[in-house]
Amino acid sequence: MPLIKCPMCEKEISPNAEFCPNCGEPMKKINNTLDVCNIVLVKVLNKNKNAIRIIKEIKSITGCALIDAKSSIDKSPSIIIKNINYSKAVNYK
Repeated sequence: MPLIKCPMCEKEISPNAEFCPNCGEPMKKINNTLDVCNIVLVKVLNKNKNAIRIIKEIKSITGCALIDAKSSIDKSPSIIIKNINYSKAVNYK
């Protein structure tokens, strides 16, 4: 059985998987478009320059505390929001 790529982490997984075993991305599809997905912070480039801006964005998107937003950056890859509508996720991206 040929493997498919996860749209979030781009690792190869089984086409029968309901969730990606690597990043937890839901693989539910309706008419070949994703219905729900997770927002995952994969990697922070130039952490010294971009950390404050990214923390502010995470806080504004999720409404979480400063310490939670900072820990998301420190522990990347980390899931920022789970099971969000795909069209909303594209806007946040």
